[in-house]
Amino acid sequence: METETYIRLLHEHKDRVYSNAIYMLRNQQDAEDATQEVFVRFWNHRDSLDPKLSGGWLMRTTNNLCIDLIRHRKTRNRALQKTDDINWRTVSDHTEKSINPLGRLELQDQQRELLAALDELPDQTRCMMLLYYFQGQNLQTIGEIFDRKIGTIKVTLHRGRQKLRALLEPATRTKKESGSYERIMR
Repeated sequence: METETYIRLLHEHKDRVYSNAIYMLRNQQDAEDATQEVFVRFWNHRDSLDPKLSGGWLMRTTNNLCIDLIRHRKTRNRALQKTDDINWRTVSDHTEKSINPLGRLELQDQQRELLAALDELPDQTRCMMLLYYFQGQNLQTIGEIFDRKIGTIKVTLHRGRQKLRALLEPATRTKKESGSYERIMR
């Protein structure tokens, strides 16, 4: 692969690699380091990679590197640092400027609850769900990343959704019973 092709692919995939790393690692500095390491590895393997398949290789490498980093941390609490440390505006542009402050607060709370529930899933299931729902990867690409059949990916995503639903149900029930923020503010 020529240097120009490498640079083009780096610019094309850098945001997706970083976003995936920050969702998995929950720490901006670690995500930046992981992203840099992924592209160093990409550079080192550039001659043996097909540029057309580089997106899958980059995502697989990102997932594997992040899982390794999480496993090598000393404790689970340190591995999954508080989501308050992350500037979510750099991760997602889903927060519209038109949302009022109360709506923005609720959205941030929902993000924290969802990410905490995702942390309870097995590593591979969490990675697949992040790729599918947050990164917008299709089933075939995820299958290539994890070397699994599409049917296996579908089952894993289905079971992951069921587990998330069960984990989020108590929080949802509590909010319904206590009323929403808007109700409190009336």
